[in-house]
Amino acid sequence: MFEDRENRIWAGTANGGLSLFDHENGNFINYKIGSSKIVSIAQDLTGNLWLGTLGEGIFSFNVKTRKYVCYKNNPLNSRSLSSDHVRNVKIDKKGTVWIATVKGGGLNRFVKPNSFVHYKHDPADPSSISTNEVWRIFEDSRDNFWVGTDEGGLNLFDPVKGTFTRYQHKPTNPNSLCDNDIFALEEDLDGNLWIGTRRGISILRQDKKTFTNLKSDENNPSALNDITIHSLRRDQKGNMWIGTGKRGINFF
Repeated sequence: MFEDRENRIWAGTANGGLSLFDHENGNFINYKIGSSKIVSIAQDLTGNLWLGTLGEGIFSFNVKTRKYVCYKNNPLNSRSLSSDHVRNVKIDKKGTVWIATVKGGGLNRFVKPNSFVHYKHDPADPSSISTNEVWRIFEDSRDNFWVGTDEGGLNLFDPVKGTFTRYQHKPTNPNSLCDNDIFALEEDLDGNLWIGTRRGISILRQDKKTFTNLKSDENNPSALNDITIHSLRRDQKGNMWIGTGKRGINFF
């Protein structure tokens, strides 16, 4: 689900459908776009929607003309999208389109008119991204650019230098990230970063040095009721809504 700047509600479906909710009659207007599951929707500065799919790359959808352009991986073109399996699309404050991909694709940056810059893991370079399995992208209120990965932990990206600072789980350090599989990123009203993982929530304070970890506890009714966190969303009052793997929604 995605709400655009005109307060229209869009929904991506499992079979390549994009649906626009019609507030007047309570129905959906449906558009057929490819055949793969749409898992992420973002809106650029011109008003176009960017649709990330699991298997068909990324679509740019013009909301006025209802026409779209598809960008896919081309093995013969090193500047094409690095993987057709997209997990997250994000438009930063400057209007740049960023794409989180899996299946070895890493992080992609769209360059007009139709090429991509790739950021991939290099085992010989500790300042490269920690893994090529990228799940989440988040830009906070202080313009920090965060990248959540599968099994590689959290990365703080410097777009100017093209380098990454890694935050990862360390079994011997209780103040480290609670797990390296990251599904969700959100910021609270105090500027702290909330990280939803496979094994609870880590909260990174503004000093970017230590984490506070929240985990489930069956003996504590006020604790998280599930250890796996799939989504985080802060409302206008600063409350944090937490979507879990199997036990519904938590309110913090």
